[in-house]
Amino acid sequence: MSILGNFIYSIFKQLTDSLKNRYIISIKIPSMRESIKLYQHSERLKSEIMIGVRLVKALESLRDEEFDGGSKIVSEFFSALNVEVGIAYNSTKDERFKEVYEIFSDVDPVEIDSTMEKLRRAMIIIANCALDAYEDLQRAGLFK
Repeated sequence: MSILGNFIYSIFKQLTDSLKNRYIISIKIPSMRESIKLYQHSERLKSEIMIGVRLVKALESLRDEEFDGGSKIVSEFFSALNVEVGIAYNSTKDERFKEVYEIFSDVDPVEIDSTMEKLRRAMIIIANCALDAYEDLQRAGLFK
């Protein structure tokens, strides 16, 4: 299995384990509008985190000046990603986005293993946000 496949597998394994053990804390969303916003931002961030994984993994194959330039680009990506996380927090006021913002605040793409761990932690939090919103919308009859 590829490195990306292993990364995705570990995230979903943790999610299913936490569901089995009921470690996920459900946050009551006051309205369908709030659930839709939470779901929208969560899904967007999940996609962007997957892009981040690919960028960080691409750094491993770069050498010397290529690595320096690549790491600068990846740093800019994380800055942009954190802006997106901030927008999600401001829109939803969900504290989990604030937690993800803090995770990404000190990312150093040169430290590939540490960065991958931060991406994994953030993906789990964001996936739980999406799951909570999805379940609320499903109860409201929006998803079958």
